[in-house]
Amino acid sequence: MVLILVALFVLPIVASTTTDIIVKTAPNHDVMFSFYDPIQDELINRTKSVSSSDETASAVFENNGGEVDIIVFISKFGEKVLTEEFSGQETGGELVYELYPDDYIPLSEQIPKEPEVVIEEQNLTEEQNLTEEIIISEENEDTPLTGLSTSGGNKTLIPSVVYYVIGLVLITGIVIFLVSKMVMRRKLSSEPREIKITKLSEIHKESVTLSREIEEAERKIREAQASINKLKNDEKIKIAEAKMRKDKEELEALKRGDY
Repeated sequence: MVLILVALFVLPIVASTTTDIIVKTAPNHDVMFSFYDPIQDELINRTKSVSSSDETASAVFENNGGEVDIIVFISKFGEKVLTEEFSGQETGGELVYELYPDDYIPLSEQIPKEPEVVIEEQNLTEEQNLTEEIIISEENEDTPLTGLSTSGGNKTLIPSVVYYVIGLVLITGIVIFLVSKMVMRRKLSSEPREIKITKLSEIHKESVTLSREIEEAERKIREAQASINKLKNDEKIKIAEAKMRKDKEELEALKRGDY
């Protein structure tokens, strides 16, 4: 009796077979595993996984051994990417499939980018400037600030007093220019202005001339308006004559019985 009970517990464990299915595909894709009975063509189980950053999605299938048909459906945001069917697969152990989209390059085939070597030109420039400043400061310490030539070379240094003198001359010239300009303005404003007196006869003459010009302009406007009216009348006459000819032709046609 004990042996029978042990057999009942042990036999299912021995007969059960576990299969690890691994699909290599692009990261962050939905992978659906469907398992079918190859003889009865019935769905046994279905499971879903998401591919990780290392391009793998996995599922575990358990049965009592034998073969199984596997359909792998890969999608992205609900849109189908690809579907592949694997018929008559032996269960037990591990099954690995590579199912990459057409527009995707696997990590194993991607060429790693070489790190760019950037030369720090800014630091190099700062070091050069610092070196130049040190050299200049040393030269200034060894050179006396006089109006004579230096002991170490042929350069002549200008004393700072010269700069003050030049600046004072420029300021004095500007002040003299402004003062003279103000004096000229006051002189011109103090002189009496010339007052032009127009005679009454000249005003009358200008008024008569202006009236004649206005009358001449009005006459030209009236002549232009008359020309426009004449053109309009000529056009109306042409239209009336054309209408009259048309009416006359229709009357002649009625008389002939053409209508």
